[in-house]
Amino acid sequence: MGYWPDHPVGGGNGIGQVGHSYIFTGESTASSAFTDLTTPGPSVTLDVPDSGTVKVTVSATMTNATGDGCLMGVALSGANTVGVDTGVALRNDLETHTLGASRTHVLEGLTPGTTTFTAKYRRRTSGSAEFSGRDLTVETLP
Repeated sequence: MGYWPDHPVGGGNGIGQVGHSYIFTGESTASSAFTDLTTPGPSVTLDVPDSGTVKVTVSATMTNATGDGCLMGVALSGANTVGVDTGVALRNDLETHTLGASRTHVLEGLTPGTTTFTAKYRRRTSGSAEFSGRDLTVETLP
């Protein structure tokens, strides 16, 4: 199993911090709601700056061999408690196809303070979704 834990670097004022975490191992879920896999995450903990703005990038290789797709999103906890937004989740809508992809989204209007960003996973409507090479990067913005 490959695992690179929460690894923040950057400025002490919260701006310019970059956190990165990676889990290599392939794991699956049959859940139709966003959930943790056997090895939760990856996750990154950073201080959201006064601007309340961060850039989040998720990447994975994902497949649903017996169904119609899968999704990877990010939930927030700590100073900000936010569930996964399906509208900005990384999606593989290809039935029974494997997709390696990334998605970046800028989150604005967050409350300044220590926040943990954790990747969550689900199948679309049927089958069992598998995810490997799971990667999460979070960068604070001015």
